[in-house]
Amino acid sequence: MGKIGLSHIESSLSSINSLDTDYLAEVVAATLIEEGVSPDSIQITRLGSSRMKVGKDIENVRMEYSPDDEINDCLRIYVNREGLYDVLPEGVFFLGIDLLESTDIKKVVNQVRQYRKEEMEIRKFFSVFEDEIDRTIVQMQLLERRVDRKNVYPDFTNVFTAYWPVIRQLSLEQATLFMRIIPIIHKIRGNEHKITKALSLILGLPVTLTHVLNRKKCGSFPAFGQARLGETLVIGTEFRSGRYDTCITVHNIPFNRIPEFLDNGKCRYILLELIDMLFAADMEVKIKLDVVTSGRMCTISSDPSKASRLGIDAYI
Repeated sequence: MGKIGLSHIESSLSSINSLDTDYLAEVVAATLIEEGVSPDSIQITRLGSSRMKVGKDIENVRMEYSPDDEINDCLRIYVNREGLYDVLPEGVFFLGIDLLESTDIKKVVNQVRQYRKEEMEIRKFFSVFEDEIDRTIVQMQLLERRVDRKNVYPDFTNVFTAYWPVIRQLSLEQATLFMRIIPIIHKIRGNEHKITKALSLILGLPVTLTHVLNRKKCGSFPAFGQARLGETLVIGTEFRSGRYDTCITVHNIPFNRIPEFLDNGKCRYILLELIDMLFAADMEVKIKLDVVTSGRMCTISSDPSKASRLGIDAYI
């Protein structure tokens, strides 16, 4: 942003704090940086602790000459904060003035002026370190704002990728929804309505659950003299175990998203991870895909993006 833009900002920030507000300098600086102002065009200058208890954090905002840039001025934010010089013990740099032993007033005045000049040089020396401290605080504020704005930046979700690798496969919107689901996943597990709603939100497609009666095949048959009907022997080659499995049907899948639900597809991986979290370990969960055909003919092609898949969008 050029000089004209900074001048406009200066007039806008001249009365940034009202009676009811006390904005911190790093918050204002972070906001300006997000709006496109270069971090090198903003400097925070500490005025000391004389008005820190009674004044606002920001004392004044002015456009001033920048010693680092001979062409453009910088936006200097003056704050009522202690500098490094102020927090050091008294007498570190000066021995002090013994007014009782000195009778020459002119000598005392000259000594006071000399001390003030030396103090300015010392503060100037420490200002380099204060600038780096303030830059770090502004960067922390920028990071905090990025973490708070979960729907815009991935910084928040990236914190948890080591614990849930599935987040790497999710879009930013999906990852944000996933992180909202994690704290209440114990309330969703086992609830059919909540499971379908959670899956639909993350996949972005309607999802339904259907129960499938669990049937087990008879692996071996005991001798007739030792068999008991209903206990060790059943009529036929299979029997109902009394438990139910589940079939997940993903509806209205567009043709261009079919590869996502096939083996090694992104949505397939996401769905399998969510199944492990939301269903019992001993329950068999099948996945069924319902594709939007919209009158499309079966196509045989070597291009995966154009070819039809038997059993998904093509049938015999």
